[in-house]
Amino acid sequence: MLAEGRRNLDGVDAARVMDDDLGVETFISITKADISAAGKLRPIGARHFAQQAQLLQNLNQTFSGPLGAKVAPHFSGKELAKLVEDSLQIGQLGIVRPNVAVFEQQETQQMMNSAQEEGEVQDAVPPPGAE
Repeated sequence: MLAEGRRNLDGVDAARVMDDDLGVETFISITKADISAAGKLRPIGARHFAQQAQLLQNLNQTFSGPLGAKVAPHFSGKELAKLVEDSLQIGQLGIVRPNVAVFEQQETQQMMNSAQEEGEVQDAVPPPGAE
């Protein structure tokens, strides 16, 4: 990508940069001169993802052990959901919403109740030709 940018970049492009210390994303403008300088290119993105994976693994181990039961009442489920959403970068999918599982379970239970009632009504009606 860097080589293609050196050959084909003719204007200004915006790049997203993650600040590991603050945990915020910023955007910077990049020109052909910025990527044509002499120097060493050191990738650091892998470090960020390794830290996120380690954090999730540590939380999972903590909550699955005996310590997890003791500290669970002091953790916010909504904030943990945000942490998982940010760590896995799944915000664009829209699957993390406050208490969404409660409403979905209620909807499922209503459908199950309706199907059960319908089955009971069908069982109560004698089949055609029966006395």
